[in-house]
Amino acid sequence: MGDLNEIKRKRKIGNLDSPKNPFDYYDREYGTVPRDTKRAPFQWVSEVAYKNVHRIVSRGYDTTELMEEGYGVVDMLFVDYQARIPTIEEDKMLNYVMIMALEDGLSMPAVLSRIVAKSKTFLTQACGTSILAFGHAYGAYSAFGNRLEKYLNRIDNGECSLETGAALLVKENLNDEAL
Repeated sequence: MGDLNEIKRKRKIGNLDSPKNPFDYYDREYGTVPRDTKRAPFQWVSEVAYKNVHRIVSRGYDTTELMEEGYGVVDMLFVDYQARIPTIEEDKMLNYVMIMALEDGLSMPAVLSRIVAKSKTFLTQACGTSILAFGHAYGAYSAFGNRLEKYLNRIDNGECSLETGAALLVKENLNDEAL
């Protein structure tokens, strides 16, 4: 079959053969690096998780096994804070909140990062462009959070019940362009 590095060199993947790169990607070694016996293997332990050579365990759940079963990053965040797997409803709500926190709408930086991510570029280039999306410090989520806090304060002060507060939030903000 031939040397894998030579095959990739002939295929000319992106700009990996550019002399401007500080590292020759085609002449790198494949396989594992020999174990360094002069120091202890990388491992750590905390109140909620531990990591060793074989696994990362958070709140008693092996993260690799969870990922193989189809759980994602949002599920792992929930496990870290609640020490259990989220229900379907909790997962959907947390996904919604994460989207609200990270979605920047149709601002120019967000559009640029989407365009770059959809084109035939390397992930690092899309990530570099996405830094532009940091623009106004996650404005979409802060607007939603401030609005939600207003109604939660009304509920806490006894002005209305939880159901009434939720209904008011939806009724008064249903057609708001900011949401």
